[in-house]
Order: sequence, then C-alpha cells, then structure tokens
Amino acid sequence: MGEGRLLALLGIVLLSLGMRSAVTSFAPVFAAISAEIGIGPVVLGIVGALPPFAFAAAGVVTPLLARRLGDERALLVAIAAIVLGQAVRALAADGFGVIASTAVTMVGIGVGNVLLPSLAKRYFAQRIGLVTAIYSLLFAVGGTSPAFLAVPVSDLIGWRPTLAIWAVTIAFAAIPWLVLVVRARSVGSDAGSDVPALPGAGETGVRLIRSPLAWALILTLWASAMVGYGGAAWLPLILVERGGLDEAAAGAHLGIALLVGIPASLLVPLVAARPRPAAALVALAGVLGSVGWAAVVFLPDVAPTVWAVLIGCGAITFPLVLVQIAVRAATPRLAVRLSAFVQSAAYILTGCTVLALGVLKDLTGDWTLPLGVFLAISALSLVAVPVIARPGRVDDPR
Repeated sequence: MGEGRLLALLGIVLLSLGMRSAVTSFAPVFAAISAEIGIGPVVLGIVGALPPFAFAAAGVVTPLLARRLGDERALLVAIAAIVLGQAVRALAADGFGVIASTAVTMVGIGVGNVLLPSLAKRYFAQRIGLVTAIYSLLFAVGGTSPAFLAVPVSDLIGWRPTLAIWAVTIAFAAIPWLVLVVRARSVGSDAGSDVPALPGAGETGVRLIRSPLAWALILTLWASAMVGYGGAAWLPLILVERGGLDEAAAGAHLGIALLVGIPASLLVPLVAARPRPAAALVALAGVLGSVGWAAVVFLPDVAPTVWAVLIGCGAITFPLVLVQIAVRAATPRLAVRLSAFVQSAAYILTGCTVLALGVLKDLTGDWTLPLGVFLAISALSLVAVPVIARPGRVDDPR
C-alpha cells in the first residue's frame, strides 16, 4: 500500500471515529445545558430533527464542492464546518446559537457522508467492502460512545468542554487530508503518485432520477434511517406508553436496537458488494424490521427486548447502501453524484416522516397509526430486493 493510500486510510479512520459523536453528544447533557442557558424541549426537538434535513442539504451541496475543489479539498471544508460548529455550540448563549451551530455541524457531517463512498472507491477500489466495514464500524462506535461518556465527563469538566472535546478527533482527521492536498499540488496531480487520478466528467449524462437502482437504494436507506432517527426520536416514548417500561428501561431498549448496528457495520460490507448477497441482506432486514414493529403494535409488553433487537436489524442495511453506491458507480465522480442523490432523497423522506409521526400521534392520541407507518416503511424496502439483486451499474442502460 502506497503512502497516499495509507494517508487516506488514516484520514478515513479518524474522520469516521469522530463524525457521528456530534449527533449523539447533545441530548445526554441537555439538562445541564437547559439549566444554564434556559432552552427548552422545543430546541431539543429541533436539534433532533436537524440531522436528516442537514444531510439532505449536504447531498445538494457536495457535488458542487467536489467538482469545484476536488474530493479531498471538499472534505477539508466539511471537517472545518464540523469543528467550527461544535466549538461554537460549546460557547452558545441561547437556543438560536445552539440551533445554528448544530446546523453547520450537521451539514459538514453530511458532506463527509456523501464523499466517503467516492473516496473509498478511488483509493481502495479493490477493497471497497473492507474499507466500508472499517468506517461503518467506527461510525457506530463513535456515535454510541457519547451516550455512555457524555454525562460523567460533563460532571467532571462541565457541559461546554464536553461538547467541544468531541471535535478533537475530527480536527486530527484534517491532517492526513491536508498532507494529501499539499503533496498533490507539489506533484501536479489530484492525489499523488500511487492513487489514480479522477476521471473526466463524461458520466454527467447519467440521469439518476430515472434509475431503478438509485431508487432501490433510496428505499433501503430510508428504512434504515427510520430506525436511527425515527427510533431515536419516538421508540423510548412508545415503549413507555405501550410497553409499560419506565424511562430508563425504554432508553436502554433504544440502546439495544442501535447496538445491533455495531457488528452489522463490520460484517455486512464484507458481503454487500455482490448483488445477490446484498439483496438477501435487504430482504432479511426488511422482514426482521417489519416483524419488530408489528410486535410493538400487537404485543408491546410481551418481549420488548426481542422486539428492540428485531427493530435494530432493520437498520443493518446502512453500510450496505454505502458499499452499493461505491460499487454500482463506474467512476468516483459518479459515485459522488449517486451518493448525493440517494442520501438527499432518503434523508428528506426520513426528516419529514419523523416530524409527521409526532403530528400523527397528536391528532390520533395513540401510537397505532405512527407504528403502522414504521411498519410500512420497513416493509417497503422489500420492493428494492429484486432491483438490487440484478447485476450492473447505475449507468447501465439496461
């Protein structure tokens, strides 16, 4: 492995380890933040709804940045936004400061989300599954750690340093990419001697909006994201009101659902590059997730731990989508476009659905219809199975 690839791997590892902590580090210390600067549940709700909408916005912005700056420089802009946003959030004096800084952070994370499949394809074309497994696993580990560490660290040093400290890993992630950019300028190439140059823009004629494969990936990512964002927003409350759990137990069951993603992040990408195994995993996730949500509808108090595990299985396709984006695009530049299109559409759908579920609960006074929506979206991912099972790339005219 050449020096350029080693630097890229180090940059991917550091970035993925720190990127998701910004999403999950706020809620655990919300009580301390609220007590000092006087923000209420409305701000917490907005902060919770920001990630999917910010990720969708990043899907629009990222291809423009990548074309103008190149992938590495665009990623450095994203890293700067994440670090700046987290630092400003740690200094915020009111709700507006918290929301604005969180929005900047989340857009930066979204840009990173879109670029990573392209960078994996460019630097590690023969090891896309392995590299995706590495950064997906670190996503899960980095996103879970604040749930366990944020409160005790805040008790020791205060909530402001606690929020800021999660930006350190991201700041270090900038170093390998800076070295790659500087080296590329010195040798007059895009990434250095041991990494293939980016291709031209010949694939710009591909109309992703007409691609069944792109829409299959959107459905798959939507079902997965509804566990991570819809489940995080509503599952604890659902288990309290329908399952009879106390708040601590309900929160722990959400943790159980999300922990399923850690082994899945390591194992799923290793087989997700091939069409038929990928389709089988989508089918498995759709069936298990649907069973989990159906069980919460009809038997919420029978075995809630089992239901949480099944619901968590519905999200195992997140790393699969990242692998499929990389392997189903002919070039890194097309991978950026496909990643942006899939993530924008899926996260817009997710954000709107998460908000709509709260409205539906208020209108009906019950969780039956919202749970029906969760179940329907999980089952809808099964529509993607025959499309993903077919070989070929997204630009294949067949």
